[in-house]
Amino acid sequence: MTRALSYLLLTAVTWYLAGMYRSFPLTALFVAELILFVLLAVQCGILCFTVRAEFPVSRTAGEKGAECRCRVRLIQRGRLPASRVRLTLSLSYPGRQGRVVRRLSAGGEPRSETELEFYAEPVLCGPVTVELAALRVYDLLALFPIQRRCRESMILAVFPVPRALRIEYAGAGGAWQGGDAVLPLRTGSSVEFRGLREYQAGDAARAIHWKQSARTDRLWTREYEQEARSRASLALCGPQTPLRAEQWDAFYEVLSALVLGLLVHAAAVQVLWRDSQGTGQAELSQGADLRDLLARLYAYGLEEAVLAGEFSLNTDLEWRRGGELVYRFSQTAFPEEIRDRVFDLYG
Repeated sequence: MTRALSYLLLTAVTWYLAGMYRSFPLTALFVAELILFVLLAVQCGILCFTVRAEFPVSRTAGEKGAECRCRVRLIQRGRLPASRVRLTLSLSYPGRQGRVVRRLSAGGEPRSETELEFYAEPVLCGPVTVELAALRVYDLLALFPIQRRCRESMILAVFPVPRALRIEYAGAGGAWQGGDAVLPLRTGSSVEFRGLREYQAGDAARAIHWKQSARTDRLWTREYEQEARSRASLALCGPQTPLRAEQWDAFYEVLSALVLGLLVHAAAVQVLWRDSQGTGQAELSQGADLRDLLARLYAYGLEEAVLAGEFSLNTDLEWRRGGELVYRFSQTAFPEEIRDRVFDLYG
């Protein structure tokens, strides 16, 4: 409004001079200034309805501590140009107070679509809500900036940087006695086809036997000898009370490191948990599977549950094996513990 008041002051000075000197050119200038003032006000009102912004995707992903590229699309449907459009975005974590605000500016070309990029640097793992909070449109002289609220949002899934726990087994023969099964080390293990079994949630799509599935109208997957003998299980337990974003960050970091550490020795890790959708399970054999699991936990949360598994991990960062505590990670020093400690598991 400061610009508008300055413009009105200039118009008043023109009117005063036109009356003092009885000048026709100054009178014409005064009328032109009034007409322009009204036209710019009308233009900005129209632009408020013809300019909008949206996110091209509803979800995107990135790694903790790295720059994550995000995009927002600016759409101008009208014929009138805007001198400038400013977007206000906010980034927030669930369970954490405060928001990070970003502002983007762009020109408003008539009948155009423009994609703007901005970079977020998330410091915690978990889902980050990126919200398009406000859109401000400026007329050609920026006299009447009009701001309106937006309801667009996007989820930025922030994953831990892949780091594996250093797990060593001190049993005889290099075999890892896991529950009722013997888990041989992956190195040097032979992979022999064992047979077919019905598809289970979490099975890799590449293992589906499509011909058998088409004949029986049910999904079947190939099972290999190594897979049958070399599978660890991990049960997850959620919190009794809501956690802060920093606590969830520690849990996701430890979970990622633990799964990757187990995959060094086992061909797959079967993870069990309970979320808002019920009890779930997934079989992880590579880093991409781990990200799929984390994305589901980000979307549906993790609830308190007692599930049977060879290993278990809860949100207090207690890692157990067969009910016995293996190690309790610190909420503050877990990065050093993941990096420096070696965990010996005995059969």
